Order: sequence, then C-alpha cells, then structure tokens
Amino acid sequence: MLKPDQTREIVGVGLIAFALLILLALTPIEVLGALGANWFESGNIMGLLGGLIRRGTVYIFGSAAGLLPFMVGLAGVYFGGWIERERAAKLAVLGGGLLALVPAVGHLAFPNGTASGWLGSVIGRTLVAAAGPFGASFILAVLFVLLSLATLGWNPLQRPLRWTLEGMVVMWQGLVDWLKNREVQSGDGDPAGVEVKPGDVHVEPDVRGGESNDSIEQVGGGGGGGAPMTE
Repeated sequence: MLKPDQTREIVGVGLIAFALLILLALTPIEVLGALGANWFESGNIMGLLGGLIRRGTVYIFGSAAGLLPFMVGLAGVYFGGWIERERAAKLAVLGGGLLALVPAVGHLAFPNGTASGWLGSVIGRTLVAAAGPFGASFILAVLFVLLSLATLGWNPLQRPLRWTLEGMVVMWQGLVDWLKNREVQSGDGDPAGVEVKPGDVHVEPDVRGGESNDSIEQVGGGGGGGAPMTE
C-alpha cells in the first residue's frame, strides 16, 4: 500500500506530465517549418488527442489557453511537495486571474474575433452590458492592478504615475519662472519707474551766436533737452 507522500508525488508527476501534454498539443507545427508537416500528418504534435485538446481549450479560453499548462503544472508541483504552499497559492491566484482577465480583454479589443473564447465572450459581454465599453475597460484595468499587487507585490501604475507627477512639477515650475520673468521685464521697461538722481544732472557749456550759454542735460530716464541759462 502506498504511503501518503508517495501518492502525492505520483499525482504531482502525473499532473506535470499532463501539463506537458497540453503544452505540446497547443504548440503549432508551423514552428517546425517543413519538417512539422512531414512528421505530424494529423496537424498536431500529439496527434488526434492533441488536436482535440487544442480545439477544446482554445474554444473555452481563446488566446489565454497558453496559461492552462502553467496552471496544471503548478498543481503538479504543489501536490508533489516541491513548492511552498503560500507561493503556490499566490501563483495559482495569479494564473487563474489572468485566465479570466486575458480573454475578457481580448473580447473588448476584438469583439468579433476568436481570441476571447467562450469565457472571454461571457465576461466581456456582461461587463459591457453593465458598465459600457469604457467602464468595462476601467474595471478590467483595476482588477489587473489588484491582482498584480496581491500576488506579485508589484504596482504597474507606480512608475507611470511617478513620471506623470514629475512632469507636472517641472511644467508648473517652468510656468512660475516664466511669469516671474514677465513681471521683471515689464518693470524694467516702464520709464515712470526710473528714478533720477542728482548726480545724473550736469551742466555743459553751449555757445550760440557768440553768446555763452549753459545747457542742462538730464541723463537717465529719457528726460527732455536742457533749458538754456542767460548770464
């Protein structure tokens, strides 16, 4: 009779083998070029069984079917006792969440396509009917951020938000500096704001028609010409 540990290892190895089977079934033979068509006449690496698995998984999950081998393999690693329970739980939640979110996003991006699969069509249509296209996109984006925070501890919006805030600060500082420069330039260009000091006025001799006159010239501030003085 098998011990519990042996049973768990057998289940784990079986799930990992099944995950590898799904992965090979989902792999298109076109990646092998001309050899793929010659070696696999059924059109699938795993033959008729692989073709059945591929059609079923793609019909249900659409383009997210590639995540299914990861989920099954993760279950095998967990049952085999080769991963910590907490880490396995986080990865399972991450994979399951992506398995639901990716098809829904595919439905919003290509409503008439096959990338969403049956699951994505159900989730996408429900969200669009409840919140509209924009609301559905917003809900999916929030769910993705929450999923990444809960499982990976990573906020995908942290870096873009930081860049946005830094750009706003730079723009605001530039606007403040530009307004200050405008005020300084407007103050320098106002003649009424120029103060005439006593040292700026001096007397120069002026000779007109043989008579000696003194003219006062005001320097600075753009004042009028000097008035002649009679001896």
